[in-house]
Amino acid sequence: MSSAQEPSDDALHAGVSLKGEVESDSRTLILREGASPNTRKAYGNFVIEEPGDEEFSDKEWLTISVQNEKKRLEHETSDWQTFVHILKGNVGTGLLALPQAVKNAGLIIGPISLLALGLIATHCVSLLIDCSHAICKRHNIAALNYGEVAKFAVLERYPTKGRLASFSGFLINTFLVITQFGFCAVYMVFMAKNLSQVFVTAFDIYLSDQVWIAILILPLILFTWIRNLDTLAIFSTIANLCIVFSLVVIFYEEIYRFTTDYPPEKAAVRTETFPLISLGALPLFFGTAVYAYEGIGAALPLENKMKSPNHFITINWLAMFLIITLYTSFGIIGYLAYGSRIEDSITLNLEAVERLGARAVFLIVKFYYSYAIFASFLIQFYVPMDFLEPPLNKLMRMNKLQYYFPRHHNKIRVGVENCFRALLVMITASLAAAIPDLGDLISLMGALASSALSFLFPTILETLVFWSDRNRKFMFCFGKPFWITKNVLIFVLGIVGTCFGTYGAIRGLVQFSTTPSKLIN
Repeated sequence: MSSAQEPSDDALHAGVSLKGEVESDSRTLILREGASPNTRKAYGNFVIEEPGDEEFSDKEWLTISVQNEKKRLEHETSDWQTFVHILKGNVGTGLLALPQAVKNAGLIIGPISLLALGLIATHCVSLLIDCSHAICKRHNIAALNYGEVAKFAVLERYPTKGRLASFSGFLINTFLVITQFGFCAVYMVFMAKNLSQVFVTAFDIYLSDQVWIAILILPLILFTWIRNLDTLAIFSTIANLCIVFSLVVIFYEEIYRFTTDYPPEKAAVRTETFPLISLGALPLFFGTAVYAYEGIGAALPLENKMKSPNHFITINWLAMFLIITLYTSFGIIGYLAYGSRIEDSITLNLEAVERLGARAVFLIVKFYYSYAIFASFLIQFYVPMDFLEPPLNKLMRMNKLQYYFPRHHNKIRVGVENCFRALLVMITASLAAAIPDLGDLISLMGALASSALSFLFPTILETLVFWSDRNRKFMFCFGKPFWITKNVLIFVLGIVGTCFGTYGAIRGLVQFSTTPSKLIN
């Protein structure tokens, strides 16, 4: 970068802002130099500001600068730790729903589509990381989150569209919040259905899904009041062990069904005819598959914590190769084992009336997985809090509490935030209670929110960030016409999948709601 005028050190320490012009990709951006040495170090030599646009003030960019510098300096993770985090983040309720997804698409279309969507989703994560790296390199920025990448991408391409840039970041954050709360609603339905089976089988105590969701509200509220994620580390570690144990048991049971000759427990592939292609329920497949692969929201937070962020794309491809293999094999084997009787979550199929030992193990699996999802709820809940609590504090003018209540202002602020968290848990529970159909809820969340984050936005951002970059290649050899065409195809896939997937899920929910016997399980 080169500026028209270099500020003196005295001017920097005094916070004097001097304007200059900087060439970037044959476009001239009007930029403002940093107000202090800390700003220059944290956010780069220049802080973007539009002429006459007050939305991008020095104060706002300085705040983001300091936060972004901390992202790179605090709690740096190794390549192996990042690899484990990616694996852990993709093994949840979406995995358990994949046999049902294969059923919806057919025995041929299902696995092939799972493989294809996994590769496309992983490629789109790479696009997002590439965009972040390119912007950070051009402007000497420490780190960016998803919303900030969108802001900068718009500002680079359209320097006078400050409000559009702000809206782009807001839109990304809105979809992230919707996705996270959608995940939390799915988790509550999953826990309710599995705990219901556990208590009916073990204690002959029957409670509806809605009652179980109401029971879960209080413990979830209490745990969401924990502010330090390190405190939840032990719960997360135990949850990981529970998931590993549960998956081993599920795979073992499926293998048993392939080998036994006992008719009630014989694998469905030995007694049923499987459709190879099922176009009628294909939209539901898309939503479920995208929901399972939706890990793009965690990509930049993980990359920002790495000691070697340039390794993230390689690490992500290695991890996703294992995940895609697991997803495809889990979906095929689960469907072949249970056939037309496959439930929205394969844990609901774990029954062994004649084998008392297996029956007890299956109850443990359902309880363990419910606990693991409970812990995942707490982690997922923290993501939208980063977006929602700062505006809440600003709206409630919490910064003035220290003048009116100098001794108790922190307690009041924490109390207000805790009430806000409790309200959000109850709203999420209301959504879960209103839509207790696990399969359609997963498909709806995947099609409506996850597909936009995973497919639509990354292709738009790559087009904006690299439009003037003549060296940009697709698969190392294809130039701009090819990667633009590729982006258009992925975008169209995302739009079509979103529309048909959302329609299919809503149609399924309407059918579910009009069936009285299913409303109260």
